[in-house]
Amino acid sequence: MTAIQEPLTLPQLGFLRLWHIVGNPKTNTPALIPIGRTSFLNGVKSGKYPKPVKLGERTTAWRVEDIHALIERLGENHPVANPTNSTLAQKAEPKSAWSAAIGGGQ
Repeated sequence: MTAIQEPLTLPQLGFLRLWHIVGNPKTNTPALIPIGRTSFLNGVKSGKYPKPVKLGERTTAWRVEDIHALIERLGENHPVANPTNSTLAQKAEPKSAWSAAIGGGQ
């Protein structure tokens, strides 16, 4: 039987380590963002994702506020969250010339 996980809640302020963001299957830590570790770090390097903060010589973390903003930004571009902004919705709408050619709208 599969255990039901409760929704994750993030504090408003604080820091998250990498495994909090991308998850860790060894410790059953669920991912906040469904992306692999390397892909996330490449996105950080390219500027697509927020930059981390060095908390110590060997400790790197991300501000919770930055991750909240990233999740919001990613959600705005998701077809389920915003169907009018999705390329699927745009492809589903018939073009006016096509509509006229097939007699649509009559």
